[in-house]
Parts: sequence; C-alpha cells; structure tokens
Amino acid sequence: RVCEVFTSVEGEGIRAGKVCTFIRFVGCNLRCEWCDTTYSYDGGKDMCQQEIFDAVPANARLVTLTGGEPLLQDAEELDPLVDSLISRGIEVNFETNGSQDFTRFLRDGIIITADYKLPSSGMTDKMDTSLIKKLRPVDVLKFVVGSEDDIREMESVIERYSPTCHIFVSPVFGSMEPSRLAEWMKAYDFKEGTDIRLQVQLHKVIWSPEKRGV
Repeated sequence: RVCEVFTSVEGEGIRAGKVCTFIRFVGCNLRCEWCDTTYSYDGGKDMCQQEIFDAVPANARLVTLTGGEPLLQDAEELDPLVDSLISRGIEVNFETNGSQDFTRFLRDGIIITADYKLPSSGMTDKMDTSLIKKLRPVDVLKFVVGSEDDIREMESVIERYSPTCHIFVSPVFGSMEPSRLAEWMKAYDFKEGTDIRLQVQLHKVIWSPEKRGV
C-alpha cells in the first residue's frame, strides 16, 4: 500500500539538497515516540508495482523508498519495482528503520539508509544490530537524537560496531538543539576514518514542519 508519491528536495541523508522522488509506503512495525510520519501507519491505497513505477516522473534520477517501513511491503511487488527503477537509470535509496533485513538489496544502484533507534524513541530493543556490520561504505547509519541518554547510547554503538559506512546524526526536531550535537561532534574522539556528519531536516527548514508532499 502506498501513502504518497511526490517529488521534492531530499531533506536529509547522503543526497540532501538534491531533487528526489519519494515513494512513501503504508505500514510500520515500530512506534517511535517522536515519529513525524504517523499518517503512514495505515490508510493509503493499493497500487501494483507498475502503477507505482508509472507515477515516477520520466526525468527522475533519484528515488527514495520510505514509509512507514518499505521493507514490510510484499517482495513480489517491491523487488520488481526496484529492478525497474534501476533499469531506468534511477538511483534508489531505502530509508529503513533498522529492524528489517535489507541484505537482498545490497547491490549496485541502491543506497541503504538504516536507522538505529535510540532510547528516546522507545524502540531500541527492536533493533537488529547484526545489520550494522553489513552496511557498505556507500550506505548510511542514521541516529536520531533526542536526549543526553541518546548521545551516550550512540557513542556506545559507534565504539562497539565501528561502522564503515557514513554516519549521520540528526536532532529530534523541537527536542534537541543542533548546536548540542555540533558541540558533541567537536569534543568526541572519533576513530580515524570515521565519517560522521551532522544533519538537519532541510525540508522542515524550507517549508513548514507539518507540510506534507513537498
């Protein structure tokens, strides 16, 4: 089921600032305390993979599959959609919540952006930590930070798993000041080669935080 398909400026992640088409699927197995897309939990409409593919603009070069949790979709529909997008020369980004196996999509033309849910989300115990080591240098491990406890847990995860992918650190909008995370990054002793970046949600700066489909 699909919540919405729209084209906008990518607000976060490795492609932030670039024009991108978003396919937002319905359904999520987590219930994060600070979730800003609760409208994707249910509703939407049934669309087959061809209908979704046809809804992507002809000039699209970047597509982000998000939700909800895109990896909960029926593989018999999701996998052919991804194949069709890649065949059209489109780079696909999966935004996934860190609890679902993404390994079948670890291939050329696809970027995995996987969350690690910190304590303020209430979902840390749902994380599949075995997936962290599977992320490639082109992929992203994302931490959404809402408290000092989150910062301590984030440090622990980085030290324990030594991710070789990009690491993005994002404040919970309205709960954590970006400046606090900037100061943490300045003070923290990262291992050599660690690629960690502060990000804010650009779309919430450009438009109203509540505005959808932009």
